[in-house]
Amino acid sequence: MSQHAERIASILQTSTYTVSGGLVAGDWLSMLDNHAAAFGVLLGTLTFLTNLVFQYLNHRATAKK
Repeated sequence: MSQHAERIASILQTSTYTVSGGLVAGDWLSMLDNHAAAFGVLLGTLTFLTNLVFQYLNHRATAKK
């Protein structure tokens, strides 16, 4: 009987953690959905700045040749 109770407790614990993880993941996805424009602007700005730096470095390297 003790093994049966431990098995049920293990199943309940696993399902509780699974539901909790699903709720956390859903909350993060909801936050991303609500702030998609801000993330897009941030990602676009970082992409532009990275490209600008590499273009500058490429220009300097070709100008020295």
